[in-house]
Amino acid sequence: MKHPRLAMLSGLLVAVLATLLFRIAVANAAAVQSCAWHAVPAPNPSGNDQLKAIAASSATDAWIVGYYYTSSNDVQTLIEHWNGTQWSLVPSPNATAYDELDAVTALSANDAWAVGVAISSTNTTTLTEHWNGTQWSIVPSPTQGNGSLDGVAAVTSNDVWAVGVQLILHWNGTSWQAVKSPPPPSGYSYQLNAVAAVSASSVWAVGELDSSQGYWTWIEHWNGTSWSVVKSPTLSSSSLHAVAARSANDVWEVGYASGNTLIEHWNGTKWSVITSPSSGELDGVAVFSATDAWTVGWYGSFETLTEHWNGTSWSVVSSPNPAGYDRLSGVAVVPGSTQVWAEGIQAAPTGNYQILTELYC
Repeated sequence: MKHPRLAMLSGLLVAVLATLLFRIAVANAAAVQSCAWHAVPAPNPSGNDQLKAIAASSATDAWIVGYYYTSSNDVQTLIEHWNGTQWSLVPSPNATAYDELDAVTALSANDAWAVGVAISSTNTTTLTEHWNGTQWSIVPSPTQGNGSLDGVAAVTSNDVWAVGVQLILHWNGTSWQAVKSPPPPSGYSYQLNAVAAVSASSVWAVGELDSSQGYWTWIEHWNGTSWSVVKSPTLSSSSLHAVAARSANDVWEVGYASGNTLIEHWNGTKWSVITSPSSGELDGVAVFSATDAWTVGWYGSFETLTEHWNGTSWSVVSSPNPAGYDRLSGVAVVPGSTQVWAEGIQAAPTGNYQILTELYC
């Protein structure tokens, strides 16, 4: 028979433990519920600045890229870095008087890539820049077609992919090389807007197929040996703007179709359209896990749009519109944290555009 005092003490300990566990649960729930999108200031080098993409390797290492207009109306590359406390401008090289960066990927604090286009009076060429932990530098890259690169993704430091208008490039650790991709049907052209890597033998590139009759989604896959076209749901007036891959059977792509947001998912066997709760356009997507993914864009008369996947459905999450004319074009989850970054543009009082960065949680 248990001693009465021991029984009483045991009961008190159980009660105290239960109370502590309850308080911890409440605190954790409150922390989750307190997460919200909020605008974070970032420098604007001129009165007319554009952001196109964002990437993060940690809570103290994130990049945003785009371009800005100079006083002489030239267009120059724009790169900013987040150190865990603030965004700051980082010098970036330019090849011509009209250079812009359209995509960025970050492997680590001393290994990041940004890609875009350089336009001169005589030709248009691809633009690839690399961060080595100290500075950004231009790395020579081949040009085909119109020479524009719109997406970049890295598997490792010697396995990086960049895509553009009927163009796929691969970095092998030493140089960029053009890689053969499937030709479009006769009378059609295509452009690849984004790329995402699962592994060295599984890379996805998405965009649109164009003709005089209209445009449709276009998807390609790399199996470690060659690129091939993968069938996607047939939707009129549709385009894919971003792709994110978590595993071989969990890949998301987003864009728009006939004026509505478009979300598609790869389950390892086929692509399927997943219901999206908003009209508008989606331009960025990022994935934490099978039950935690984000997509961003805009809706209505240019208001920011963020949607969240909880493993079952997508739902709209409120996000700031500081200027009343705002749009988001990229999103990045921060490894090892619950933070999510989004970037885009907001209208300045002058009528030009300025940088918009938003952080969740």
